[in-house]
Amino acid sequence: MKDIAQFEESIGKKFRPWFIKDIRLNEESDCLRSLLTRHSKLLCIMNHGGFYGPWAAALAFHYLLLTHGGQGRKPTGVAWRGFYSLPIHKQITQYLTQLDRPLDYPGFKELLLNQTFNDLIILPEGTNCHYFDGKTLQPFVSPRFIELSIETQTPLLLFVHQGSEHWSQTVHLPKALIPMTRLLPKRYRDGIEQNRLINIPHMLKGCIPQMNVMCKIYQPSIHPSALRDKPFAKELIELEARKIRSMMQTHYDSLLTQATAGEYSDHSSRVNEEVVTHPCVEVA
Repeated sequence: MKDIAQFEESIGKKFRPWFIKDIRLNEESDCLRSLLTRHSKLLCIMNHGGFYGPWAAALAFHYLLLTHGGQGRKPTGVAWRGFYSLPIHKQITQYLTQLDRPLDYPGFKELLLNQTFNDLIILPEGTNCHYFDGKTLQPFVSPRFIELSIETQTPLLLFVHQGSEHWSQTVHLPKALIPMTRLLPKRYRDGIEQNRLINIPHMLKGCIPQMNVMCKIYQPSIHPSALRDKPFAKELIELEARKIRSMMQTHYDSLLTQATAGEYSDHSSRVNEEVVTHPCVEVA
């Protein structure tokens, strides 16, 4: 299995300078170096952003781990199943996730318990990211990552990024075109009809000027014994999911406010220079 240092040699050095100009770890983040030292495994929960958001987020994730003592950590991730059957996307997805096929819940649970990988990246908004304004976190397609965290005793690293919306454009769908959505599968149709928005992916604006990231550790408050009562556990997990989504939205809003105010302009860490870490915040 490839570690972060190996990914840096094969991907980071080649592609990151082309796609992202600056990467900034927000000073309100928990100390990433301390987190990586204290936790041998983490469930990294990212906001999705636009269609290409995960690729930009992955480059930022690898870079920040590389520059904060995580060179030897081995990452994997949950990707849309369809990517494993699409030409080109298949090879890229297999390389980045280090998996030759999509896994189900028991498969990822086994990987964490056996410590095959240190970090599992999940973007719980999933396909809901296609129908949003680029700034609002969407409802999670599945909250089972919370159950996975509880069962494997793996903390959540809330990895919220801002800047990848540079590669997308929100289009308001005219009411007259709504009937055409009936040709789409129900889950896509419902999303479009409810929001009347489509997030169009593109890279026409070129390199992302700056990726701003906030990292916060979070441990679900649900006791493992509560999972035995399935109906009760489902309700608790859904409540926890709404809480996590709200926290991530707050983090994103903070990043966007600071980026809009230009507070990052003189303090960003350029990807081609030695990173300057922020003062560590004590991890609870």
